[in-house]
Amino acid sequence: MKSPSELLLSLFDNISSPSTKEYMLTQIKNFLILDMAKKLGCHVAAVGDTSTLIAHRSILNIVEGRGYSLPFDIGAESAQDPLVWILRPLRTSTKKEVAFYNHNKGLKSFWVPSFSTMASTSSNSTISLGHLTETFLVGLDAEYPATISTIASTVSKIKINDETNSDSTPCILCFSKISKHAAGYKLGVSVGYEKESTLDLPSSLDSSNLILVQNHLCYSCIINVDNITPGTTLPGFISIPSPQ
Repeated sequence: MKSPSELLLSLFDNISSPSTKEYMLTQIKNFLILDMAKKLGCHVAAVGDTSTLIAHRSILNIVEGRGYSLPFDIGAESAQDPLVWILRPLRTSTKKEVAFYNHNKGLKSFWVPSFSTMASTSSNSTISLGHLTETFLVGLDAEYPATISTIASTVSKIKINDETNSDSTPCILCFSKISKHAAGYKLGVSVGYEKESTLDLPSSLDSSNLILVQNHLCYSCIINVDNITPGTTLPGFISIPSPQ
């Protein structure tokens, strides 16, 4: 048996795309926040998403095919999980404003590195969609200072439609609601995509059952799991729900 650290390192070693590595890391972080909140009996979790991050995430989500779940990922209040509300109290402040506030109050600022942090633009092997999107927005905002605030203000007007707000089964990876058109759209627009794609998705760490998972993933997750080597052990929170 491998340790959790070894399993985690093995997971990321078996992901071919830098974008998918960052995508998987984000989903693991989101799960840990919700899981810790539930264990502590907290019904609300406040996260430090600034307008800079929301603008970046909005563009990135659209590029990655997460437009369907965008209101949950960037909204002021998110009830994606029925037990924990996610609040974003800093969504009207830019990252620079938060940095100045910390400096004036004598608070220590810190940043969390990711897979493409400090990556060189000359090395395509370490460049992710997230890195390219952030570089694009930062450059654009330098020329047009209202870019970040305009994007954040615009996407804040996006509302959840009836289909998204229904009691449909959530994605087993990111917990977003699954569009009923996700698998069909992927089949229709992607070259070489097989309708019955498979992934070694264990319901426990020592299981190796081969299970059809496409109907349990949202569109964006369907795309990203294609970049994971078959047979890779996935995090334990990813499991196929039992038939009703």
